Amino acid sequence: MKKLLLVLALSSVSFVNVQAAECVAKAPRGTLWKECLNARPNSAVDQYMLDNAGDLYSYIGSIGRVCQVTTRVSNLKISMHPMDAAIMYFEKDGNLYDANETRVMGQCPKVKTKMIMANVEKYSVVGNSNTTVVNMALSRGGDFIAWDNINPVYKDTMVTDYLVNSSNYGVRGAPFSSYVAFTLGSDHMITKVKGHAQNGTLVKASDDRGYYNSIQEFKAKNHIR
Repeated sequence: MKKLLLVLALSSVSFVNVQAAECVAKAPRGTLWKECLNARPNSAVDQYMLDNAGDLYSYIGSIGRVCQVTTRVSNLKISMHPMDAAIMYFEKDGNLYDANETRVMGQCPKVKTKMIMANVEKYSVVGNSNTTVVNMALSRGGDFIAWDNINPVYKDTMVTDYLVNSSNYGVRGAPFSSYVAFTLGSDHMITKVKGHAQNGTLVKASDDRGYYNSIQEFKAKNHIR
């Protein structure tokens, strides 16, 4: 039994953004690292590192190089979804970007970035490989978008907050196991979002069991992990 629990614990690690205890490389120009995240296994690099000045770097252990990706970054998340075309998402100048890298042997990888949401309030990566959704975000104006590995598959407006259902989605017997996300509207009502695209879009359903002051209240009352 102990062996089984250990295997299950280790198998779940690949779907979690691992914050490194220490950055592998030293920060350039005497700056300090703000955040260091291990890249996903099929990445061209080993770590992505953000310094206190907002400069984003990658580290390639095989050649021992630190490569600058971009500047003015406030935070980042590594995508662990195996189907995601993007390897990373980051906030720059208040806007949300995704990033794709091209492996170049013996050199810094080429990283292509694209803005996918302006004026972002909150964003998440989805590591649950049972769903087609790889990331979602909310703008400060109340626009909510969920993406698959190529395009937006769900959009909504007048949203105040949302919750990713990564832990329960696809788990038999778990609450709301067919829904990948929940959004809280300005009317204090919850909308449930199905986790698989049908005809290119995700299906939504209203939850009419009550009004909620926060998404955390909905989560607690409905025993969502």
